[in-house]
Amino acid sequence: MNSDKVLVLVCKTSFNNCTRTHDSYFWGIGDIIRGIYGLYRLKDVYGYTMYVDLKQHPIGKWIQPISYIYENIIDEENTNNKVGIVRCEHVEEVLRTEFSKQNLVYFFTNMGLAAYDGPPLPEVGSYIRRVLTPAPSLQQRIEEKRSQIPFETFQILHYRLGDDELIRGTPTTNLESIYAHFLRNYQPNDVLLSDSKAFLTLIRCRHPSVFQFDHEICHVGYHDDKDAAIANTLVEFFIAGQSTKIKTFTIYGWISGFMHSVHKVFNIPLEYQTNLR
Repeated sequence: MNSDKVLVLVCKTSFNNCTRTHDSYFWGIGDIIRGIYGLYRLKDVYGYTMYVDLKQHPIGKWIQPISYIYENIIDEENTNNKVGIVRCEHVEEVLRTEFSKQNLVYFFTNMGLAAYDGPPLPEVGSYIRRVLTPAPSLQQRIEEKRSQIPFETFQILHYRLGDDELIRGTPTTNLESIYAHFLRNYQPNDVLLSDSKAFLTLIRCRHPSVFQFDHEICHVGYHDDKDAAIANTLVEFFIAGQSTKIKTFTIYGWISGFMHSVHKVFNIPLEYQTNLR
């Protein structure tokens, strides 16, 4: 293997080969981490050293920066809009082709759901925790929010109710059925998290004793300008990483990428249900 090979996963919210809309081409924390996870699993196959560049992404403000070889080149390529996204099904083809011509390869990918096949890999989780080391300003927020939780140990009860409300502003219409599901699954030491403000508000009105944070979150791949909400979303990620168990439920046909990533990075037991109606 050629130890001089370097792969840089460049995390941004816009790329030169796609145009973001309110329906597509935006990638959240779960996508970023799955991309890191999948590419790290391939590094020994293709013989590269891997780096993750977050400087151009809104979450980069809240994460400790890591310097790396070729950093100046990547900065210039970002400035000149020369960084693209590679679809998961083409990643290995691109790695083979580009590394046959040069030692530096860079792009963004979120890999595919198959990147998470199998149990959590401790080495990969440790690498991602180093990459995502909170900056002091974020660490302070994490500690402040953790101190608000009235339980010594806690579980996460998480509802991913979709981008219609979170991004497109369309009201969630099945709140009563989700509420009934909540009643069947809630336990007294649960911390309730959700991407649906309407659902959280409903629970706060009907069950004020259920713990939830009083802050705004967002989709970090879409809401570039919501700095505080981006920080809060990262806080919830790291808080979930301190839990004893995650229960995550989603309207989609796959596990919430946000919570699946917490499971993989922090090795937290995961219970899930998809296709929630």
